[in-house]
Amino acid sequence: MKKIVFVTNMEPHKVGMLEAVNSADIAEITNLFEVIQVNDSELWTDRWQKLINDSAFVLFTWMGTGLSCDFLKKASAYMQQQKITHLFNIMDPGDDLLEYGIEADCKESIQQYFACGGLQNYKNLCLWLSACFVVLRSNMNSHSSCHGTEFIIRNQKISLRLCQNTKSSIIQQINLLLVLFFHVKIGCGINLLMKKP
Repeated sequence: MKKIVFVTNMEPHKVGMLEAVNSADIAEITNLFEVIQVNDSELWTDRWQKLINDSAFVLFTWMGTGLSCDFLKKASAYMQQQKITHLFNIMDPGDDLLEYGIEADCKESIQQYFACGGLQNYKNLCLWLSACFVVLRSNMNSHSSCHGTEFIIRNQKISLRLCQNTKSSIIQQINLLLVLFFHVKIGCGINLLMKKP
């Protein structure tokens, strides 16, 4: 199964994602993620091409301006050329082309998860990304970019939103979908538990 590759130059994002994907309560998706921290001097090599070719989605979070280093420029050019679904979530994006195959609402959701922070939001981001780009995409053989359910926790308030096309996808593909159970823990956030029918 293809993975979600998360690349960052920010220690807090790396730590948050590693803690989230290694937490026991979402262990069923731990093997779906590759979390990597690099810096501006990283070299673009065949190893990166293989990793990216074997991915369902590539997410970069980067402190800096646009595609500011050779590694980012080569990664972007390669993913655009190969039509690999990806997003560069860069603090100051400039005029560079920073995504492929992802809808605006999904991009906004990813940005909100990182803006709100916290371990529970990192866990929910991992669950949401796996539903959008790995589980449902592989089961439905879909080419649209997002069919997940989103949970973002901000100051004890919970936002629940279905991504575009979710309802029609559920109706059309009901036999292939995972059964989603939602369990709210008062004061502790939301857990999304996935179970096959």
